[in-house]
Amino acid sequence: MNGLSAAALADLAGVTEAEVGRLVDFGFLETDVQKVRLATACERAGLPMDEIAAAIGAGRLSFAFLEAQQYQRYQRYAARSSRTYRQVSQETGVQLELLRRTLESAGFAWSAPDDPMREDELEVVESGMGQQQALELSAELDPELAPLLDRAVLAVYHRQQELAWIEDQVEHVEAALGEVGAHARPERVPAMCFLDLAGYTRLTEERGDQAAAALVESLAVLVRRLAGEHGGVPAKWLGDGVMFYFREPAGAVLAALQMVEELPKAGLPPAHVGVAAGPVVVQGGDYFGRTVNLAARIASRAGAKQVLVSESVLQAPAPDGVRFVELGEVQLKGFARPVRLLEVCRA
Repeated sequence: MNGLSAAALADLAGVTEAEVGRLVDFGFLETDVQKVRLATACERAGLPMDEIAAAIGAGRLSFAFLEAQQYQRYQRYAARSSRTYRQVSQETGVQLELLRRTLESAGFAWSAPDDPMREDELEVVESGMGQQQALELSAELDPELAPLLDRAVLAVYHRQQELAWIEDQVEHVEAALGEVGAHARPERVPAMCFLDLAGYTRLTEERGDQAAAALVESLAVLVRRLAGEHGGVPAKWLGDGVMFYFREPAGAVLAALQMVEELPKAGLPPAHVGVAAGPVVVQGGDYFGRTVNLAARIASRAGAKQVLVSESVLQAPAPDGVRFVELGEVQLKGFARPVRLLEVCRA
């Protein structure tokens, strides 16, 4: 393993030591950080590791491209540092909640406060500079601030590049398995759900920023509870909406219906929701891939108080008390072929 112990490799790759051990046991990997990240992302997305190993052994698939310099030189950015989020918060004077929002807005996935931060996340947090000092430098337009901002922007760029690469690589592996007839659809797939508030921008203009902040806080409390009741968790906050991950499509459908029904009762604007089921790429606590993109596009297609789902949701076991209304195929941005949509209603 390139001179690294399993524990050291797991730490660098941001996975567990057990996951590294499983990859070594399959025997298809001269294990390094980039290959561990990709293999783990594939498995978490629902791709069978034994079939990937067989395809590599037969020469139909290769991870050798990850040995290229452009991939290897980026592994240091994703390495975990020796400092936790809580420690960095205390050292810089940036409150944990502000730290979380800053990192999430830059595309990083928030972890537990006592988990170690990634090196590229540290670059974003003002390079160790305290909040007061940063404000003073900003007010004075001090030339010392420009290099710090450059480092932060570069760190965000590297993070987005990493996510784009992994998403593309996982889809490449999935396509390769499909071409040789190796990849069967998993028996159980997760679901992604996007909820957006209708008329949120107009509401903030009419009531002001404070009212908008209070509204979002009320939304967070309500949807976190409803998602949790059905096996889901908020994965990302999007200003006027939320992205959720659900273990099963049935839970996503029931939670979505409850959300569009209960938000107006709580004094919140009406919502529209999109749900898609399928393999989901999980990397660094973030969720992405084709299923995520599809759910977002479906949500943008839905009207107020409407829950729309993909055909893949219909293929999973249906929850009791709901019916699906056929809407036909529609063309969605970013998808070459038309997508079959259905509306979820109470039975």
